[in-house]
Formats: sequence, C-alpha cells, structure tokens
Amino acid sequence: PLTAHINCRIVGTNYRVLKTLCDAIGATMADGSDVPFTGLPTDEIRAIFKRQLDSDSKIMVVVLDEVDSLVKRDINQGNDILYGLTRMNSELSQSRISIIGISNDLTFKDMLDPRVLSTLGEEEVIFAPYNAVELKGILQQRVEIAFNPGVIGDEGVINLVGALAAQEHGDARRALDLLRTAGELAERRGDERVIQDHVREAQKVIERDAITDTVKTLPMQSKAVLFAVYVLADKGQNDIFTGECFNVYSEIAKSLSLDTLTQRRVSDLISELDMMGLINTTVISKGRYGRTKKIKLAVSKKQIGAILDDDTRLSQAARDIIG
Repeated sequence: PLTAHINCRIVGTNYRVLKTLCDAIGATMADGSDVPFTGLPTDEIRAIFKRQLDSDSKIMVVVLDEVDSLVKRDINQGNDILYGLTRMNSELSQSRISIIGISNDLTFKDMLDPRVLSTLGEEEVIFAPYNAVELKGILQQRVEIAFNPGVIGDEGVINLVGALAAQEHGDARRALDLLRTAGELAERRGDERVIQDHVREAQKVIERDAITDTVKTLPMQSKAVLFAVYVLADKGQNDIFTGECFNVYSEIAKSLSLDTLTQRRVSDLISELDMMGLINTTVISKGRYGRTKKIKLAVSKKQIGAILDDDTRLSQAARDIIG
C-alpha cells in the first residue's frame, strides 16, 4: 500500500496536510506542475488528491502522528480535516484510504466533533510504557552504535538506566537521553568509561534542566503565583497558606501590570503547580472556617532564585517585595 507519515505538530493546517498527501502520491496540477505550498482553496487541493488517489486501484495508509495537535491548534480546522479524510472512502470508487492517529493525550477524542467520531469507526490501541527489560534491549542496541567498545563500564550501567526510566516514565527517548547525558558527563571529566555514578549524576542534571524549562515556559500568571510562594519561603516562612500566597501574588501582579486574578483562580493555579511538581500542597481543614491549602516549594529556593535572576521583570518585582 501507499503510505504517508505526517507529524501534525509540524504540519498543522488543513492545507499543509493535504499538500503533504498530494506529494506522497505524486498528485500534480492539471498542467503537470507541483501543487503549490499556498494559494489554492482547500476544496480544490482535496479534489486533486482524491483524483490522483482514485486513478487506479490502490490502498493508502495515512499516519497522523500527534494528531491531537491538529484539533488543539484550531478545533474547527482540525475536525474539518479529520472529517474530510474519514469520509473520503465513500467518495472513492477504486481506492481506499485508512487513517492511523497517534496521540499521547488519552482525552483527545473528547475534542472531536460527533460527526468525526461516527465516521471514524476507530479501534483504539493503547501502548503501555516500556518496562525495564524492554528499555534495556533498546539501550543495548543504541550503545553498540553510539559508544566505542568497552566504554560502558559494565552491564549494570544499562540496567540502572533502564530501571530508573521504567520506574519514572517508561519513555525510551528519555532513557536514551539519560544514557547520553551520562556519557557526556564522563567525556567532560576525561573518564574512559561510563559507570553507574555518571548515570545517577546525569539524572540530577536532567531533573534540574527539566524544572528550569518548566518554570521558564509557565504563563506569566502562574509564574507570579510560583514566585509568591518563593518570596514567602525566602522570608523563612515554613507554613504558607493560600491567603498569604494570594496577598503576595497580588503585589507581584500589580508590580508586573498583570490583571489580578481572584483568590479562587489563584487556588486553581496553585493546584496546577502542585501537579507539575513545583510545589507541594496539603489541604487543611479549619472547621467552621472552611479549608485552606498549606504550600511548600518542591524544588530548591536556590534553583528558583537562579531562574528569577534570568527574568528581569520578575526579578525586579521580587526584589521590591523581598526588600
């Protein structure tokens, strides 16, 4: 069969999806020229693709990788392209098209239009995370390609990487990233072999980098809430409650010229930061006075402070409040 693999995070519009499909089967304009990157009505480029596909008897398998990106980017456009592709078999006389959608979002189908779901006729296949034995097999395969013979100190290195990755996420890419980082640490130190100590240190490096990236990409309102917790912790306050956090957040929001959210919405953002692992919260009952959250930073103050220094606006606001 004909095949086309489309990464929907990169190819994210109806037109570009159809253009990619046209290229995959060699569909051209009436004059024989390539289908242009822009400029045609979507209906026209769809007709070009359909005409070429149905020119003789064939089967085409289309893999839409990260298919949820289509709908998350533009829910109407995303549903339109999926509806058009799933309905296409009823418009073809000689050929057939089959769609495989790949997504890490288990709730993705909740965003789909009922018409898309009814024509999809889907069979859902859930792939479990890799276990330690499977990860070990993948890692051994890559070690033979990426490392010189004898560089991996002993089999325990691969076993440790596989075990750590399986316990945390079961993600092969992140397991490979851990092994790569361990190798880079050994190389920078001039060590001839990668040992288990390098793996454990690499895990700490990756965790630090992940936290930094997470904080830097937070929306500004979430950053303001996180740094309100940081300010209170920096002042030596061990037990931080929602009300106190909201008061400091209000000062930071005002300093940053942000709209001040309600205390209820700030409480929601606190819960989101807790889910990300940036803070820890415990719900405390105060009897007839209701409930509140006790908050603690889940990452070091030093690391948050370093990130703060990189953000001029937040750094200035925090200095004004901390004094």
